[in-house]
Amino acid sequence: MISNSTSTYLKLSIVDLFLAELDTNNDILVCKLHSSSGVCSLLVQKVRLSGVVTELTSNCIFLDDGSGVIKLEYEELQEKLSIGDFICVLGVVKNGNPLSVKVHCYSIKRDPMEEVKHMLEQSVLHRDIMKYYNFNDETYLSSQPVMSDLDSVSMSVYEALKTRDQNVGLPFSEVYTMAGGEEQGNQAIVALEMNSMAYRDNNTLFII
Repeated sequence: MISNSTSTYLKLSIVDLFLAELDTNNDILVCKLHSSSGVCSLLVQKVRLSGVVTELTSNCIFLDDGSGVIKLEYEELQEKLSIGDFICVLGVVKNGNPLSVKVHCYSIKRDPMEEVKHMLEQSVLHRDIMKYYNFNDETYLSSQPVMSDLDSVSMSVYEALKTRDQNVGLPFSEVYTMAGGEEQGNQAIVALEMNSMAYRDNNTLFII
């Protein structure tokens, strides 16, 4: 098993925190990164979370990011918070039952597009985390849903897509040629989209 560590505030979803192992002596999370070559351990202490405030107490914030709810402990509020606020939080993991996070700082995001950004970040995180730690194309976090089986045509399209410049993508016309027809090509495109492996834009397929 390979071990790696990061000192940055790592973007994670709340479910990732609860699924990770915890080094109780040092309050360090041990996130498992699974790949075709084995399991890698990433040691994490600082985390970055985003979500909606669902409850407030005198020294705690309860944050919901769509994957779970976690308690955030603070010493002093930087600015007034209200239930329903969408916030981004930087903090450190704190051992306890249940697990919590000690807040270093936070900011209220008032632009509705911040929630869209959050969802896109989660999609990137659970598919492309390997880009930040130099693992491989099959690396994913343990909380990522298991992909459904793909047929050989869809996999062939995906393999071709991985070799393309990400800014150029794979035109639908080439997908249709590879698949042996427009109907089969569209089925492959939909299959890759359903598995969060690709997205379409202007009749071109791009890898996620």
